[in-house]
Amino acid sequence: MNMTIAKHIFRCTLLLLGAVLLIGGSTPVLALDEGSAKALEAFKRYEPDFTTSLRRLKDADRKMKTEKLDPGSGKGAELKLDAEETLDYVQKRYDMLDDLQKGVAGDHPADRSEIYQGFQRIDDLYRECRNFYQETFENKEVAPAPKTQKTPTSPAMVASKTAPLSKSVKKEVGGQTKVPAGSVPVQKPAAISSQTSFVSGIPELGAPEPGKEKLRLTGNMRFDIRNRNEMYDATPGVAGYSLPNNYNQLKLVLQYEMDAKNKLTLEDKYAERRRNELMKENAMVFSYLHIRSKKNSFSFKDTLHHVYYPDANQKDYRDNLAEVFWNNKDGKWDRLMNLGLQTRSYQNYSLSDFRQYNLDGQATYFIRDGTLFTEATYNARNYKNSPSLDYTGGIYDFEYNRSYSGNKSEIAVGETWEGRKQGNENRDFYRSNYWDNFFRFRYDLPVSKTFTWLFEDEHQQRRYPGDDLRGYAQLKLKTTAKITIDKNTRGRLSHSYIFNDENTVSKAHTNHIFNGMWERKISNTFKIKIEDTFQRRYGLQETRLSFGENVFTVLPTWKLPNKIELAWKNEYLFRDYFALAAPYADYKYFQTGIQANYARPKKYDWQVEATSRSFSYQPAGAGWTTKSQPLFLAKGNIYIRDGLKLNLSASTEKTFYRYFDTIAQELLWNFNQPYTITEFLGGIEYEF
Repeated sequence: MNMTIAKHIFRCTLLLLGAVLLIGGSTPVLALDEGSAKALEAFKRYEPDFTTSLRRLKDADRKMKTEKLDPGSGKGAELKLDAEETLDYVQKRYDMLDDLQKGVAGDHPADRSEIYQGFQRIDDLYRECRNFYQETFENKEVAPAPKTQKTPTSPAMVASKTAPLSKSVKKEVGGQTKVPAGSVPVQKPAAISSQTSFVSGIPELGAPEPGKEKLRLTGNMRFDIRNRNEMYDATPGVAGYSLPNNYNQLKLVLQYEMDAKNKLTLEDKYAERRRNELMKENAMVFSYLHIRSKKNSFSFKDTLHHVYYPDANQKDYRDNLAEVFWNNKDGKWDRLMNLGLQTRSYQNYSLSDFRQYNLDGQATYFIRDGTLFTEATYNARNYKNSPSLDYTGGIYDFEYNRSYSGNKSEIAVGETWEGRKQGNENRDFYRSNYWDNFFRFRYDLPVSKTFTWLFEDEHQQRRYPGDDLRGYAQLKLKTTAKITIDKNTRGRLSHSYIFNDENTVSKAHTNHIFNGMWERKISNTFKIKIEDTFQRRYGLQETRLSFGENVFTVLPTWKLPNKIELAWKNEYLFRDYFALAAPYADYKYFQTGIQANYARPKKYDWQVEATSRSFSYQPAGAGWTTKSQPLFLAKGNIYIRDGLKLNLSASTEKTFYRYFDTIAQELLWNFNQPYTITEFLGGIEYEF
């Protein structure tokens, strides 16, 4: 009897052990490969670059509208140029991260779902930046808006919410693209009237002209094509190859004005982009605007967006965003409320399906010679089949702008707080709660008719309470002295101090940037500009981060007969790494070339540029290697007739591939990847 019981116990033990082994053997190990983990870390670390750039684009657009600036000249042209450089920065950063996700997903197929999920936020922000730039800045050469705007808001532009004064993006020394201290130049708020809406942007709806029909049909058709190829040279052990980077777009906009208070808009935009893989997208936007009174208007907007990846259909998705807007202008107040519902479904990967609720409120109060602006945004995302990915987020923003007639100074102060709370934190998959605080300050003080002080400060701090080593802060202090020697001569002296305070102390570093500029108009047809910038960086612990760099530029310009402008560009750069065992190569180059421009308003304009760069680099313990890098660019616009415009551009450039180094935290040239870029851009636009 005892023997029988023992046998039964032994058999049950074996069965239980086998079940445990079977269950344990069939359960996957929840861990990412090291390469996948680093990719996800890069996506999270550089996501703020896209959100900051988007805020900057929206801020520039708001300033142009409220201050009625002409994008073709003066401060309006400066804002438009800054927007172009911002998009260029976003495009380069996106290409770099797209290369990263494509390579890592190919090397680690088991982690593809996590990699695609982590990259999706970058992908969405990139499209939002690109689309906003195209709608508000691209090829915009219209005259300033009328002084009075009867339209309180519009369904097309009301979604382009007001954004705070944010980081400035411009070209820095060495051909790198960086985010320096400061922000968009502050315009005098005195030019802003309480009759100007921060969200209006579509042509105003007034009473029809005498003899015109009350029902009118207008539209905009646009077709763009971009053919860009990156041809990488063969290197020892690596064969050469060509990587396309093409972007084609077709756009159609129809507007139907029912009467002075009601308007319908239908827009469809199709785009194809190919770099690492082919991507096709189609966005159809329907919007309706109803102006109830001079103080109130309502808008409805629905955006149906399809994205296709023929070579990786698990990433195909359909996205729909329905939004309702209310705009109220009452005395010194301008208010905007927005309620939206976004749903997204993946045809072949339902784990990423989600529904998101959005709530946004803005208020602008016009004070004497200035404005007060506040905004609060809340969103909650719920995943249909993956509740562990759910999160809520919020953004709270405040901005103060004012000019003073006494000393003619201008001041701008901004504060933005952003936070996200995950429904289920997981450090291993880089799903962590975080908060981000961004403060900026600008003070423009004219001391005399010939001298002006400009102070620009900003501080950004991001913290992950559950993953402290990923946190960081950045302090930027910039002081600029603008000098007007006489009516033909001006100069500038500036100093920037930048401190990157990293929780991972080995990455922390400080920067000092000194800049001097002198420009003189020698005659009505000739002027010259000389500029020198010196940068010195110190690594707090890692001496390999330390370097000194100087770039010296001479730019004479001539106005030739027949309204042709000719410029001779000359630039010399030298970077020296001080660490004896630094992994980075010292480099230098001398670039010289000619640029010619001609414009005949409303007829045609063209630009031709031909330069040559002699680039030399010296890896540690090796001699100097020199490469010749020519560049040629030709572009023009042709106005075929009223409403019909043709844009053409072609260029070729020989250079090195630039990547973002996670230790140095900047774009660096990879001297082992020389390549040639050829690009053709063509577009035609018709308005009716």
